[in-house]
Amino acid sequence: MRQEGSLRPTEQGTAPAKDVWMLGIGVSLIAEGVTGHRGPATTALSPWRRTPRR
Repeated sequence: MRQEGSLRPTEQGTAPAKDVWMLGIGVSLIAEGVTGHRGPATTALSPWRRTPRR
């Protein structure tokens, strides 16, 4: 499903590769929603929040 000598997927491997990426994104969003943990990025100031979250 990869082109020989490359990590690039073949035509037949493009759809499963995209599905794996989408699955990973979905699982991470679900895990974040269930645990409420957003990682270290929440301590930084965001454009819409003027004070850091505690």
